[in-house]
Amino acid sequence: MKLTEVSQPEEHDFEVLKNGLNGYNETYTGSVFKEQVSSFLKDENNKTVGGILGEIKWGWLYIEGLWVSDSVRSKGLGSKLLKKL
Repeated sequence: MKLTEVSQPEEHDFEVLKNGLNGYNETYTGSVFKEQVSSFLKDENNKTVGGILGEIKWGWLYIEGLWVSDSVRSKGLGSKLLKKL
């Protein structure tokens, strides 16, 4: 058994960790309903200038990412994205 140094995780290792944690939790909670959700900001040319990504599990919303382009920042759009989900 060895403990690795702190580093950026390999995608496979990260998935093993997430699956192990979710599997453990589901032994106590039962199968969990998971749903990915998102909302995007589009400009007049339908170009994405912001958005929010999340996942709902165990009745909780987990925000995985929120981004607003510099071109439309400071207009309260990040708050609107958060309220949308």
